[in-house]
Amino acid sequence: MVDVMLMQSLLKAVPDHAALLIVGDIDQLPSVGPGQVLADIIGSGAVPVVRLTEVFRQAAESKIITTAHAINAGRMPDLTSPDGETDFYFVAAADPEQAVARIVELVSKRIPRRFGFNPIRDIQVLCPMNRGGVGARSLNIELQAVLNPAGEKKVERFGWTFAPGDTGNATPLTIWSGRSSCISPRRPERDQSSPRSSPHSSHVCVRSFLVRGC
Repeated sequence: MVDVMLMQSLLKAVPDHAALLIVGDIDQLPSVGPGQVLADIIGSGAVPVVRLTEVFRQAAESKIITTAHAINAGRMPDLTSPDGETDFYFVAAADPEQAVARIVELVSKRIPRRFGFNPIRDIQVLCPMNRGGVGARSLNIELQAVLNPAGEKKVERFGWTFAPGDTGNATPLTIWSGRSSCISPRRPERDQSSPRSSPHSSHVCVRSFLVRGC
């Protein structure tokens, strides 16, 4: 996830007598900034490279991990329905409209009913993009309508509706990368124009809630 400019600054700061060990995953999403630093360093052949390819016993019990390794190796993963409980389930959908309906059903009904999870506090939906019928923006709207419909106490900003109970990450408060917070109502004496929070309150300014594009 390191871009060219950040890597340049790092290398300029490292003294000549120091050794630099780079650990990363070339299969993760590219950096936001320009460049694919890790992939290019590996592809150059200029530095020694060690690849970790062994799946240990504990990890092999996770179908998420074995499925990811199969896809990485160019093999079709096993998508059949499991006999018992597992950490990976494949749900097919013919088109984006059907996919949205099934995601909403999974989050609001099927997963909570089977595993006893709270659909707002315990479940996160990850998607690869913000736009599109199955993107984060569309899914946020559909899931909010089912799980936490906005009532009178709400804030509308930049095409988004924020209401008490919505969850998500907030970059200004360093709430991101899998961590989430919940919007709570402001006290009457507070300014009602924004859900932005102070370091001592539980009110958060949410960039994207319920669903995060990864």
